[in-house]
Amino acid sequence: MFRRQRPLWQTYRPEQRPARRRREREARCKYARAGDHVWLQSPNHQQSSSRSRLPTSAGEYQMQVRVTACQSLLLTLQRKEYLADLVTGDKSWVLYNNDTQRAVWIPRGEEPPVQSKANLHKKKCLLSFFWDAKGMLYYEFLPQGRTVNATTYSNQLASLALALREKRPRRSDVHLIHDNARPHVAKDTQEKLQELN
Repeated sequence: MFRRQRPLWQTYRPEQRPARRRREREARCKYARAGDHVWLQSPNHQQSSSRSRLPTSAGEYQMQVRVTACQSLLLTLQRKEYLADLVTGDKSWVLYNNDTQRAVWIPRGEEPPVQSKANLHKKKCLLSFFWDAKGMLYYEFLPQGRTVNATTYSNQLASLALALREKRPRRSDVHLIHDNARPHVAKDTQEKLQELN
C-alpha cells in the first residue's frame, strides 16, 4: 500500500546518485535540455558544479557600481536623521470598547445601582496606525465590517500627511515603508503618493 522510503541517514552509493544517473543518461542519449549547451560551453562553468549555481563574472564597471551603492548606503546610515525620517504603518484587529463608567450621586448609606459586566465576546474592529522613531503619528479605527482597500489607504495617507505637518513641522524628508499588499500597490495609492510627494 505505502511505498517504503529510504531513511534519511542512508546515503546513496555513487552509481545511485540521481544527478549522476541523469548525467549518464543524457550522455548516452546525447540529450541536452534547452539552454544547457550555452551554459555548459560557458568558460565560467565547471562540469562538476551543480546546475543551480550561476557564474560569478561581474565586469569592472558592475563591481564599481556595487561598491558605490554600498558606500552610499553606509553613509546614509551614518546620518542620525535617517531613522527619524522613516515612517511605517500597520493594521491590527483589536477589541475596542468606548464605554465609560457612569458616575452616580447617591445619599450616604445607600448602595450604588447594579451595573452589568461588559460583554466578554465583543466584536473586533480594525485599527490602522502609522508611527515613526519619535512615536505615534496617526491612527484610525475602521467601522465594523470594513477593511482597508485602495481608497481607504489613500485617505489614510492624506490624513497621515496632515498629521506629519502638524506633529513634525520641521521634517523635510519622509520615507514611507510599507509592504506590497494590494491596497499599497494599487494605482490610486501610487497616484496619491505622487501627489503628496
